[in-house]
Amino acid sequence: MNATKKVSLHRGTFFLFNFVFMSKRYIFLLYTAFLLFVFLFLILCFHSRLATDDYYTIWSVKDNGILNNVKVIYDNWLGRFTAVFFNSVIFGLLKTNQPYYYFLPLFSYLLLLISVFLIFRELKQKMFYELKTQTLFIFSGLFTILFFFLTFDIGESWFWYCSLSSYLLSIIAFLFGLFFILKSNKYILTFIGTMICFLYVGGASEVYSSIFITLFLVAIFYRIKKRSEFRQFFKSRINQKLMIAFFTLILSFIITLSSPGNLMKEALNPDFDFPVFLYYFLRMTGKLLFWFFPQKILYIIAFAVPFIVLGNYFKNRSFNFRIKFAVEFKFLTIVLLAAILIVFISIAGLIQQSGEYRVWTILSFLLTIYFCYLFFNIGYKQVFKENKLLKIKYISVVLSLIILSYHLINQYTLTKHYANAVDERINYLVSLNQRITKDTLVSLTPLPKSGMLYSAEISADTTHFTNMELRMGYNLKYHVISEKKKQ
Repeated sequence: MNATKKVSLHRGTFFLFNFVFMSKRYIFLLYTAFLLFVFLFLILCFHSRLATDDYYTIWSVKDNGILNNVKVIYDNWLGRFTAVFFNSVIFGLLKTNQPYYYFLPLFSYLLLLISVFLIFRELKQKMFYELKTQTLFIFSGLFTILFFFLTFDIGESWFWYCSLSSYLLSIIAFLFGLFFILKSNKYILTFIGTMICFLYVGGASEVYSSIFITLFLVAIFYRIKKRSEFRQFFKSRINQKLMIAFFTLILSFIITLSSPGNLMKEALNPDFDFPVFLYYFLRMTGKLLFWFFPQKILYIIAFAVPFIVLGNYFKNRSFNFRIKFAVEFKFLTIVLLAAILIVFISIAGLIQQSGEYRVWTILSFLLTIYFCYLFFNIGYKQVFKENKLLKIKYISVVLSLIILSYHLINQYTLTKHYANAVDERINYLVSLNQRITKDTLVSLTPLPKSGMLYSAEISADTTHFTNMELRMGYNLKYHVISEKKKQ
């Protein structure tokens, strides 16, 4: 067979593969799954409600003003100056006007989707692949869906308004910063964008900053090692922006750690006790491996398997070009384990508890990268034969449609009932506040289950912080409690 016929046969095989595995039908089913998720997210946004620390922030900004609130918090409680500034602006402007807050988690998700899409596009261009924008977009969407369902507490991480600034938005800022680093043209604009993003990251979360600094150190060491001379390292624009990002992140992180409020907060934490530390560290590790992970397997199959198809598509697309993965599987495993250690050691060592699951969101993000990369690599290495891959990909997409349809119906029912109950409670409290002239105690009917949302429920104890913050948010003249639910 001559060379022309070989090339023709190779191309014919490719186009047949392209038709079977990246067909319009398959893309349509993926888009259907994505649209179902969008509807689910919109329902959750619309039914989300102000809760606990949201009310405290509203009161604090009203009492101190936006800029002074950042200073007060920095001096007396928390060093996360960029996250506190973001919250101060948002809560200072919106106050207790609930309808405007629906857009906050929605805006966060749009930023996440855009940042993932931009990075995927940059990686695609650097690997010299042609991929349709619609295909690139849908796989960006699948990445965000997997990230959403791998989150350990969806309500805390995605729909608790005051929590977004320190955790989810910190990850989003990191992704945009990474995009600016990878972007080869518009040097000045990407240079400024890089600095802004990592200034925010360093001032948003101490734990997340520690992980990102570790990643930067590894990346810088790797890129220096690739250059024969150290001076050659700084000739690359990517390396220049990488160093700027690193030092901006370090500077912002130092400002966060220098907060006088951190010392006051640490004084409230118990003294370090190694047996207690070891107990909580092992407890969190056990929860991750044997409680949370088994619950996430179906979501991984549903939303990560399409990346096998994408990897297989890339392999058949490249006739003579051999892909070189920037990050190997073993390296990703080490990074993931290191991140788990940093998060769990920080929580167990500082507060000697299991900690809030919103802090674990960074692990959900890294797990999403881990599984998407792993499955892409499986596809690229063509582990599965075409007939098996055909079955696997349609099983996964059908599973995704079933999962999303179930959550769509279930969460609409749960969260609508919850949101109506919260609205009724708030209307009752506000109207009651106009009639009551002396201090008294008001007992409230317990709220129903909040589904995937963060609950605005208060305690049966008037001195509990949730009760006090609700009073502060609406300037209530009386005390409130929630009756204990009947068993």
